[in-house]
Amino acid sequence: MGLLRPDRLLSRPFCAMFLVLLLIGAAGCSKNRAERKYDQGVVALEHLDLAGAREDFSGAIAKSPVARIRGKAYFRLGRMDDLYQNDPLQASQDYMKALENLQGGAIRQKVSFFLARDLDRLSRSDQALEILEKIDADSLDNEFQGRVFLLMARIYEHRENYRDASRFYKKVVRSVPDGFTGEKARYKLGLMDAFLGNSSGASVRLAAFLKRYPDSTFASVARLNLASIDEKDGQYQKALDLLNALISSYPNPALINQRIMELRKKMDSHAVGGQQPDVHPVSGASG
Repeated sequence: MGLLRPDRLLSRPFCAMFLVLLLIGAAGCSKNRAERKYDQGVVALEHLDLAGAREDFSGAIAKSPVARIRGKAYFRLGRMDDLYQNDPLQASQDYMKALENLQGGAIRQKVSFFLARDLDRLSRSDQALEILEKIDADSLDNEFQGRVFLLMARIYEHRENYRDASRFYKKVVRSVPDGFTGEKARYKLGLMDAFLGNSSGASVRLAAFLKRYPDSTFASVARLNLASIDEKDGQYQKALDLLNALISSYPNPALINQRIMELRKKMDSHAVGGQQPDVHPVSGASG
């Protein structure tokens, strides 16, 4: 095989091929530099070097010819703005840029969740719900699925759409039966039944919740709501027992003492068979 002639070295096809190879090599180098910058940012963040991490992630965005690297870097910046700056507006802008660069996969679904959460914090719940409804929950692990459904349930609850809230709290329980997320959802299901006027369903759910989680963060307010339901149903002694047990654990003992006094007065008047005023559930530990 002979040497290439100079006139062929300078031919247009050869020059074009050489230019393509040169560009591919340059792009590869840029990608490697961007990946290194991104990895440096991850390490800096692990050591809580926030300024260094921000500089590295921004450098990865500037240097990367690959959309996915830019998307991951914008996601990291958004999480930093959320966790360390408490700036949902800036974080939401970072998440939007991340979504522009991420085509699919579990990471895109997670970015969508954090964006929706910040939009809800910014009183833009319509947009938040629209994003949440498009999330492919099946691509996420059960724990993260639970977080998505819990946010949707909470938005519906705040809108007083208790039926849809209950539907999504049930999805939370299916995804995360226990742990704080599942525990909260089980309590909320009892509360939704109470708001929907299903006092017997609420009583069953709250009693089951207390049996399952007697020392839960939500146990005190669950007992208070159960006492309210018992009082409404005319089971005064049962309600009084629950209230007496709450005095030492409820965050506002003055409220419990007041409720006990009112209930004792009602019991003393022997108005068991009379028309009772509606007793509204206490949401407590909300959000």
